[in-house]
Amino acid sequence: MYPPFPRCRQTALHLLPRRAGFTLIELLVVISILALLMGFIIPAFFGTKDKGNIARAKAEAKQLETAWKQFFLTYNRWPDSVAGASPVMMYGPIVEELGGQGGSVNNKRIVFFDVPADTNMNYHIRDPWKQYYKVLFDHDFNTRIDLPAEVGGGSVPRAVVVYTIYVGSDNKTNIIRSWD
Repeated sequence: MYPPFPRCRQTALHLLPRRAGFTLIELLVVISILALLMGFIIPAFFGTKDKGNIARAKAEAKQLETAWKQFFLTYNRWPDSVAGASPVMMYGPIVEELGGQGGSVNNKRIVFFDVPADTNMNYHIRDPWKQYYKVLFDHDFNTRIDLPAEVGGGSVPRAVVVYTIYVGSDNKTNIIRSWD
């Protein structure tokens, strides 16, 4: 017969009690990895939100421009409330005309743009940053609109322009225009 296998010596490590959990170094490594990942994810999330708001504002400005053109083609005039060359804010009676709520010109009650109403029934159209859209009309019918300095000045060959000015997450003032 073969001699029995020699017994392994028990070491001191075997006799130590086992501890559950992580060491401090392991915990610090995990926290630093999570912080690094958050540093990448959070700016990307806010950048995506800004891009979505910009796309929404551009689409709404273009829709408003088209709605006002359709209004003019239907009635062959602009609403009485838009007389003058200064930018018109998109709230109150001017929006009621566009939203089919009647008014001085839209007696057929055609809905050119679906307008949300607040609790006070004051109709308004705002951009994603809660600013009113501004509209300029070609009052002298020369198919050119002189732009205010806040939009860059000059003139554009259009009958209607819609724009909004907002401050982005980068704290810079930006302009969204329906003719871009």
